[in-house]
Amino acid sequence: MYIRYKPLAVLWRMAIAISGTIALIAKLDLFGGSFSLTSFHYFDILITIVTVIYYFILSFWQVNHPDSEKTCLFPSFKGTLMLSMCLMGLVSYFIVNRGQISDNLSFLWANIIHYALPIVIVLDWILFDKKGSFKIWFPFIWCIPPFFYMTTVYLVVYAFNGRVGDEGRFPYDFMNISLNGAATTLAIIITMMLAFVIIGFTFFALDQLPQKISSILPKKKSEENSEEKTE
Repeated sequence: MYIRYKPLAVLWRMAIAISGTIALIAKLDLFGGSFSLTSFHYFDILITIVTVIYYFILSFWQVNHPDSEKTCLFPSFKGTLMLSMCLMGLVSYFIVNRGQISDNLSFLWANIIHYALPIVIVLDWILFDKKGSFKIWFPFIWCIPPFFYMTTVYLVVYAFNGRVGDEGRFPYDFMNISLNGAATTLAIIITMMLAFVIIGFTFFALDQLPQKISSILPKKKSEENSEEKTE
């Protein structure tokens, strides 16, 4: 259950890569006067860079392999990027921006990265990927990037007495134990990881659904045929 017209898939994926690149360049202000290497301390920037690179590679691979039955490269890795982008958008909306999306033009590129890209990436998987490639343990693998990121941040701050944020020691206020308290910070992180696992298993279930339906339908047809014969 997916669109098999590969030129459309390539156009969609190339659009993701190009729009993501433009949004990154603008948000980082690479050609302006405010660019700082500390921008690479943020999870949203890092995961978007990896996602853009992946979609460029995927697009060119599909162009060079038009006869291949594969619809994506490394399904587990793509699932990791997809879930990480979704987590980024959810955290940005519910925790960082507290349920608000700014309509100020200065936030345009951030909104594209945090909200538009995750949506079109999920749609890419729904529309153009062959289903049934996810394994039951994938949702746990998909948790590795945010878990590794947060672990690294806390190591830098507490083990090496460093700083990761622009204005403080942490890149995001919800990670700041001194600001929120240990209990609140831990509760936020646990809730995030639980939500991440639940969303991951939701995608896994949706990925397996077409195969389940296709396996049930022949059984029903054979049962109906046998009932007709007995009658």
